[in-house]
Amino acid sequence: MAQRSRLVNPEGFDGRAWLSVEEWETYRRRAAVRYPQKLRNEVIARDGEVCSICGSDSEKPIQLAHRIPFKMGLIDFGLTPEWLDGVDNLRLAHQGACNDLVECSFGEVPQLLVSFGLNLQESPVVRSGIATLEQVDGGDVVEFKFNVT
Repeated sequence: MAQRSRLVNPEGFDGRAWLSVEEWETYRRRAAVRYPQKLRNEVIARDGEVCSICGSDSEKPIQLAHRIPFKMGLIDFGLTPEWLDGVDNLRLAHQGACNDLVECSFGEVPQLLVSFGLNLQESPVVRSGIATLEQVDGGDVVEFKFNVT
């Protein structure tokens, strides 16, 4: 198994992947806006300077894109900004359609988090009782189910 890269600035969240319930509730009121450009060179070193979707290095601008969209990861799953801006969650993609295709859907996020070795039970969304985790078809697939009335 490949070793995970170190977080760029873990001091603010002590290297945690998950927000506390209190932190998460604060971000739900006003989500932060992030610009992880300082990691661009690490992503290029890992993947090369080509689009992760089409594989092209064409004239069209290539930008950093989040696999787990920043706002979704923060608000819906309770991940820290530092984790979301980490190299594992970033890919290079052309602006527009390629960038949109980098992003995981809501249903894909739990499995991606599990693949990174994160314990979904530690999510503030689950710990607060707003969501529960459910196995799908008795298999290894997990879904977040929101307890909305």
